[in-house]
Amino acid sequence: MQNSKHTHNSYIKQRADKNINLRSVNLKNQPKLIGNQAQITKKVSKPSKAKYVFRYILTSSLIFVITTIFMNFHAYSSILYQSYLDVTGQTKNLSLLEYSSQAPDKLTERKQELESNQKHISHKLNLPIFNSDIIPPGYRIIIPRLGTNVPIKPVTENNLFKQNWFGLEKDIQAALLDGVVHYPGTPTPNKSGNVVLTGHSSYYPWNPGRYKDVFAVLHNINIGDEIVMFHKQKKYSYTVTQIEKIYPEDVKVLGDAGDDRLTLITCTPIGTNIKRLIVTAKPSEAI
Repeated sequence: MQNSKHTHNSYIKQRADKNINLRSVNLKNQPKLIGNQAQITKKVSKPSKAKYVFRYILTSSLIFVITTIFMNFHAYSSILYQSYLDVTGQTKNLSLLEYSSQAPDKLTERKQELESNQKHISHKLNLPIFNSDIIPPGYRIIIPRLGTNVPIKPVTENNLFKQNWFGLEKDIQAALLDGVVHYPGTPTPNKSGNVVLTGHSSYYPWNPGRYKDVFAVLHNINIGDEIVMFHKQKKYSYTVTQIEKIYPEDVKVLGDAGDDRLTLITCTPIGTNIKRLIVTAKPSEAI
């Protein structure tokens, strides 16, 4: 009986020792396994620094492009539409060709026919010949090929003489709500010198006014295009001779160049004020 009990105790002790040994082996191997798993997880889940930077730049660029297009959608659409018209040979506003000396042959023939009939009727009824040229009232600029017909707003020169640049900028921004601005200190078309006009190419969508991107289509203008101005019931025709981009600090375009010219200024690229798009035109009769 005692031997049986002794044998049973020995068996239990051996089993306990075996379990302890197995547990020790598992504990020795467990940190190694956990460490390997951590290393594998670390390699799989953590992206490289280069990929993180690339994703950040790509996402930021995409957000910037979408925001820029949204904020300046009307300006970009005007440019694209004008490009489409140029490719297809169409004109945005055919009525504006009446003001152009470069009108298509059909329009010129029709105008000559009307003038001939008018002369015949005037001679028959003994009436003075009526001038058939259409002169719009006020101070305006018309670019027939681009379909642009915009009022020109003068700005008081008081702040210019006082060198109050903040006040001058405020006056210009206020006038831009109602058209393009005749830059203060530059002559009008009936006087000799450099006539300077400036207008928005784009502005905040929530900003009031109809003309916040009126000069966006200047990005579609070509050398040789005609520009017509009306001032005090008189017509002035100019032909584009130069297109350039300059930095805002280059103010020499505002000065007298020693000849008669028209200078149009707007911001570029669209939605920024990094540079200025400068369109120079000379009187057509002088070319």
